[in-house]
Amino acid sequence: MMRNSLLKITLSNPSISLSIVIWCIYIGAVIGWIIALFNKLVPGRIVRKLLNLEIVSPEDAVTAADIKAKNPLMLFLLRDGSSLRRIVRSKEEADMVSDSAEGEKKQVRIPAKSQHFYIPEEKVAEAEKRYSISAADIIGLVLGSVVLLAVAFILFNFGIPAIMNMIESNFG
Repeated sequence: MMRNSLLKITLSNPSISLSIVIWCIYIGAVIGWIIALFNKLVPGRIVRKLLNLEIVSPEDAVTAADIKAKNPLMLFLLRDGSSLRRIVRSKEEADMVSDSAEGEKKQVRIPAKSQHFYIPEEKVAEAEKRYSISAADIIGLVLGSVVLLAVAFILFNFGIPAIMNMIESNFG
């Protein structure tokens, strides 16, 4: 008798935590889509501007002001060590690498607003692929969110209770 009541307690609690898991998966997927879209829109604007101007060598490099990336968010995205800097390089960074190869070692941080940026030719294809934006990206976010919401709603209202009833009828 005691065993059956403990089993019912443990079987009735998972419906609450299972519904929480379903909604957390939904929320996490939507947040992930929004972050991916943000990365295509905001840092992508810098990359698309450099690609449109065909800035692919250190000799052609331009400052952040030249590509109208003056606001603090854009400058933050262009800082040393950011993920955007895997694609977008700075002329000063290239100069430091060449100086350190000659024997000088400089580890000076230069503010992003005074650096000159370009996209190396070997990174152009990767930049176009990663930062291109289309209406399909936005439509995919909206449709994906709606479809996943419908699936979560169906699971929450019909799937979980049916599964719990089956488990309780088998073990309860």
